[in-house]
Amino acid sequence: MVLVIVALLVGCGDIVIDKTKFLEILIIEPSQNGNMGVLLIDGQLFSLTMARDYTDKGYAIPEGLYPYKRVESPTFGGTFEIIVEGHNYLIIHLFNVENESEGCISLGERPGWINGKRAVLKSGDTIKRFMKEMEGIDGGSIRIRRVY
Repeated sequence: MVLVIVALLVGCGDIVIDKTKFLEILIIEPSQNGNMGVLLIDGQLFSLTMARDYTDKGYAIPEGLYPYKRVESPTFGGTFEIIVEGHNYLIIHLFNVENESEGCISLGERPGWINGKRAVLKSGDTIKRFMKEMEGIDGGSIRIRRVY
């Protein structure tokens, strides 16, 4: 885990430790059924990912380094938003195939197919495990890049 230490002169000179985790999504399987990737947390493999493919210009997430922050979604509850210019409310949430999302990212345990479309499976369980892993984390950085 990456620790960012910020010393603040508060009252008696307390030191505040702000925890963060570096997230990275490596796109490993692009297709018209979505971009399947892997999520690394602090360099460790955590899960598969699913997002819109790069032909969906209004929805696809360009490669880059972005900030993320904890948010409360009215639909999905506690999650994280990735701040990407040109996107509104790009969050990590439960879905299996790319057309169940408007540009967000899902997590899954293993790859599969649903109704002839590429999918990440066990998304609900994986999202719960992700949120547990991210307990106490309010924000940080995420890098998204293609490796194919």
